[in-house]
Amino acid sequence: MIRSSYYHYVTVEEEPFPMQGLADRIATIFSKGHVNYIEDQNIISILNGKIIVNEDGVRGTGPSADRVKKIYEQFKIDLEKE
Repeated sequence: MIRSSYYHYVTVEEEPFPMQGLADRIATIFSKGHVNYIEDQNIISILNGKIIVNEDGVRGTGPSADRVKKIYEQFKIDLEKE
């Protein structure tokens, strides 16, 4: 909350990246117990931190990380269509 006589209004320039929605989509491929959305850090941890997803992309290696990268890219395309 901003309290001042200087500010007349506060606006949001763009919607925040829907990380929870992405986590839910990833959880359809991996079991729910392997996908953990950490809200305070705004990241998704997959397979106990072996794969990390944030707004900028996917960190990790191997076939599982490649699969998550494809899900991430498709999710971004779907967001742009909306």
